[in-house]
Amino acid sequence: MKKSEKRFISEYENKEVYVREYIKASLKRNMQVKMVCSMVTFVCAAILIGMRLHLTLAVLLLVVGVYLVIDNYYLSVSRHVKKTLRQYQRIYGTVNVHVKACASDNGLEYTINENRKQYSYEEIVRVEGTEHLIVFVAKDGIVPFLRDSFSASNKQALKTFITKKGRQAKNIE
Repeated sequence: MKKSEKRFISEYENKEVYVREYIKASLKRNMQVKMVCSMVTFVCAAILIGMRLHLTLAVLLLVVGVYLVIDNYYLSVSRHVKKTLRQYQRIYGTVNVHVKACASDNGLEYTINENRKQYSYEEIVRVEGTEHLIVFVAKDGIVPFLRDSFSASNKQALKTFITKKGRQAKNIE
């Protein structure tokens, strides 16, 4: 490691609440797309009802729109959280595993119970802040940093660092 290289490290014990938060952060774009689709179906249904055309199709569109909203806010997140928790139980025997996340000039490194993954900044799609975490969402994974691992000035330095790497960070202050 070079002396001038910046490193941001977060070590913590994972919790179920953290899993829920990083799942929501990783699904955020998907949820936005579903919301737009549900709004389009509602508008189409309203147009059909207003014009008194194809009421059966209008009712079908309303049902699809309602399903998308329900799936968006309740089913999708719950399904992914349950799947992830089952994977933790199967692989590690518990959800409360040791996590170490590190951001440096070389990229991101994520270690969970000695299993290590690395990501380059080109693989990072976005960076989202949640209540407890700062989540780096990659194309094929996520790297959560515990927010409490950083002081206010370190969070600002991390945001500047992320910006210099060509990514935008939301809500990490």
